[in-house]
Amino acid sequence: MSLLLKQSLHPTNQKEVDAFKRLKKRFGCALCDKVFEDGDLFRFVYANGTANAHCGNFFVCDKCDGPDVLERGIENYKLAVAGAKRWNIYGPDWMKY
Repeated sequence: MSLLLKQSLHPTNQKEVDAFKRLKKRFGCALCDKVFEDGDLFRFVYANGTANAHCGNFFVCDKCDGPDVLERGIENYKLAVAGAKRWNIYGPDWMKY
Protein backbone atom coordinates (compact mmCIF):
# COMPACT_ATOMS: atom_id res chain seq x y z
CA MET A 1 0.00 0.00 0.00
CA SER A 2 1.25 3.48 -0.85
CA LEU A 3 2.48 5.70 1.97
CA LEU A 4 0.06 8.37 0.76
CA LEU A 5 -2.94 6.09 1.13
CA LYS A 6 -1.91 5.11 4.67
CA GLN A 7 -2.34 8.80 5.62
CA SER A 8 0.59 8.72 8.00
CA LEU A 9 3.46 11.17 8.37
CA HIS A 10 6.47 10.32 6.26
CA PRO A 11 9.49 12.20 4.91
CA THR A 12 9.58 13.61 1.42
CA ASN A 13 12.26 12.49 -0.94
CA GLN A 14 13.90 14.31 -3.82
CA LYS A 15 12.01 12.17 -6.35
CA GLU A 16 8.64 13.45 -5.04
CA VAL A 17 9.84 17.07 -4.93
CA ASP A 18 11.15 16.84 -8.50
CA ALA A 19 7.94 15.20 -9.74
CA PHE A 20 5.79 18.07 -8.45
CA LYS A 21 8.19 20.64 -9.93
CA ARG A 22 8.11 18.85 -13.28
CA LEU A 23 4.29 18.92 -13.24
CA LYS A 24 4.37 22.58 -12.12
CA LYS A 25 2.17 21.68 -9.16
CA ARG A 26 2.48 23.07 -5.66
CA PHE A 27 3.82 20.53 -3.16
CA GLY A 28 3.29 22.02 0.27
CA CYS A 29 1.16 22.31 3.36
CA ALA A 30 -2.39 23.45 2.69
CA LEU A 31 -2.65 25.07 6.11
CA CYS A 32 0.59 27.05 6.54
CA ASP A 33 1.77 27.25 2.88
CA LYS A 34 5.15 25.67 3.66
CA VAL A 35 6.69 24.28 0.46
CA PHE A 36 8.08 20.80 1.07
CA GLU A 37 11.75 20.05 0.48
CA ASP A 38 13.67 16.80 0.63
CA GLY A 39 13.39 15.29 4.13
CA ASP A 40 10.38 17.30 5.38
CA LEU A 41 7.66 15.30 7.12
CA PHE A 42 4.21 15.49 5.54
CA ARG A 43 0.88 13.68 5.44
CA PHE A 44 -1.73 13.23 2.72
CA VAL A 45 -5.23 14.03 4.03
CA TYR A 46 -8.05 12.27 2.18
CA ALA A 47 -11.06 14.59 2.14
CA ASN A 48 -12.89 13.62 -1.06
CA GLY A 49 -15.04 11.03 0.71
CA THR A 50 -16.04 13.36 3.54
CA ALA A 51 -19.52 14.88 3.53
CA ASN A 52 -19.55 18.67 3.02
CA ALA A 53 -15.77 18.74 2.41
CA HIS A 54 -15.48 20.30 -1.03
CA CYS A 55 -11.86 21.23 -0.44
CA GLY A 56 -10.47 18.06 -2.03
CA ASN A 57 -7.50 16.07 -0.79
CA PHE A 58 -4.53 18.01 0.55
CA PHE A 59 -1.10 17.75 2.17
CA VAL A 60 -0.13 18.97 5.66
CA CYS A 61 3.25 19.35 7.33
CA ASP A 62 4.16 17.74 10.64
CA LYS A 63 3.64 21.02 12.53
CA CYS A 64 0.07 21.52 11.24
CA ASP A 65 -0.96 17.87 11.55
CA GLY A 66 -3.34 16.95 14.35
CA PRO A 67 -6.71 15.42 15.16
CA ASP A 68 -8.63 18.42 13.78
CA VAL A 69 -6.67 18.79 10.54
CA LEU A 70 -9.63 17.93 8.29
CA GLU A 71 -11.86 20.54 9.93
CA ARG A 72 -9.11 23.19 9.61
CA GLY A 73 -8.64 22.28 5.94
CA ILE A 74 -12.36 22.70 5.27
CA GLU A 75 -12.38 26.07 7.06
CA ASN A 76 -9.38 27.25 5.00
CA TYR A 77 -11.20 26.29 1.82
CA LYS A 78 -14.36 28.14 2.86
CA LEU A 79 -12.27 31.21 3.67
CA ALA A 80 -10.63 31.07 0.23
CA VAL A 81 -14.03 30.78 -1.48
CA ALA A 82 -15.38 33.72 0.52
CA GLY A 83 -12.36 35.82 -0.45
CA ALA A 84 -12.72 34.87 -4.11
CA LYS A 85 -16.38 35.86 -4.07
CA ARG A 86 -15.54 39.13 -2.30
CA TRP A 87 -12.97 40.09 -4.93
CA ASN A 88 -15.14 38.81 -7.80
CA ILE A 89 -12.72 36.10 -8.92
CA TYR A 90 -15.08 33.23 -8.06
CA GLY A 91 -15.67 31.38 -11.29
CA PRO A 92 -17.12 28.16 -12.67
CA ASP A 93 -13.89 26.27 -11.91
CA TRP A 94 -14.54 26.62 -8.14
CA MET A 95 -16.71 23.95 -6.57
CA LYS A 96 -19.85 25.26 -4.93
CA TYR A 97 -20.76 24.20 -1.45
